[in-house]
Amino acid sequence: MSKSAPALIIIAIVLIMAAPRICSAWELVANGYLRETFDDNINATVEVPINPYLFASNPAMIFFTRQERILWDFISEVMASLGVHHEGKTQVLDIQGRFRSQVYGKNFKEMTNYSEDAALFYTMALSDLATLHVIDNFQHYPEPDRYEREFGITEGRLSYYGNTITIGGTFTITPHYAFTLEYVNQYFKNEYRVNWRSRAIEYANYNLIERPVDSSIMHAARTQQEMHWDSHNYSFLFYEYTWMQHYPGGVSQTHTPGAGHRLNFTSQLYAEVRVAPEFLLPYHDPLGGVNILQSILAPWQYLYISLYTQASLVNEVDRKTVASLIFTYRTSIRDNSIDIFSNWQISGDFTRHIFSRLVLSASIFYGQGFYITRRETNRFFGLAPSVAYEFNEHLSGRIWYELSVNYTRVDGLRLSRGYVFNSRGYAVAFSGYTRNQLSIGITAEL
Repeated sequence: MSKSAPALIIIAIVLIMAAPRICSAWELVANGYLRETFDDNINATVEVPINPYLFASNPAMIFFTRQERILWDFISEVMASLGVHHEGKTQVLDIQGRFRSQVYGKNFKEMTNYSEDAALFYTMALSDLATLHVIDNFQHYPEPDRYEREFGITEGRLSYYGNTITIGGTFTITPHYAFTLEYVNQYFKNEYRVNWRSRAIEYANYNLIERPVDSSIMHAARTQQEMHWDSHNYSFLFYEYTWMQHYPGGVSQTHTPGAGHRLNFTSQLYAEVRVAPEFLLPYHDPLGGVNILQSILAPWQYLYISLYTQASLVNEVDRKTVASLIFTYRTSIRDNSIDIFSNWQISGDFTRHIFSRLVLSASIFYGQGFYITRRETNRFFGLAPSVAYEFNEHLSGRIWYELSVNYTRVDGLRLSRGYVFNSRGYAVAFSGYTRNQLSIGITAEL
């Protein structure tokens, strides 16, 4: 049975119960695009650490490294999306699925990709004071679809598929007090293009370099208590508990209790701040010298405490005029690594009609993080400006450029030819990649 089967069953029950009431006001939503892209680094190629097997038999191998060849290509891409929207008196249902195909001109056999995603959003007002919501997102992508996910990946291109289900409710007790409860289930499967066995000594015997995470499953419980002072201000207390199992690996847990405040300057412009301590109980490998019985009886000995803070400024004038700036600092355990990742990041998005038919948009991202066990510092910068021209309400053309810069530094004893040695083994001290993409496309919407 699938890891997400229980949550899928719950969603099915909710929709079956709601089916008699969903009988009218259905709206078909369809769109698609054709795109041509030049990509100067299709694999997000980075320098690969030396082969420890070869080094064990020939120490002179430390003076050499294997550099994968950087490949460029022209990519023809087509996307088709189909969905339905229903809005009734007490409920809203949105279902949408997308299929995308990428055909590579030079590397047709090796790199032709297909990706799919699907989303379900359902909300139902049980009464004037209680609302239920169910959100399900499925993704299958040949590489990260957003900068926040690409940040922290130090081994080149990563493909993945996953499913995230959120079930929750919002309950208004008085005009000044409300609270939200949510349960989240997430499953991810990761596939790297790098041959990991060429860079890691057999994990079961030496444990010098961390094995990659093939998959992970996460369960989380969230609650938020809100106190509304007036129409412009409300404060809140929140708590999130996260349980995550990595394969290979083990169970990690995180507790995040905190407080925040939101200020609505206008109906479209608001600022929000969140602050909390984070209590992490990371997975410890018994082969690394940790006593399992001790970790069970005295888990606080491996407790890691850090600060979580987030500040955001958002202006949502309408669907095509949006600006946001978000800063986040936290220490977390990611779904593709068992290591603790202490990081901060800042992201901004901007969309604006310059003229009646001309739309300017841009996204910018910068993040810096440190993997504590691996002793790796990762810095990532992303920039994506674009210009779109609307021929009519259904058809538009777009030109955009995307820049990605990923840089990694490994701490340790400096050796010759740019290598370091630490408790995880031998590795390249400095590595990374730069990637440029230039695209032109046309989009149709119904």
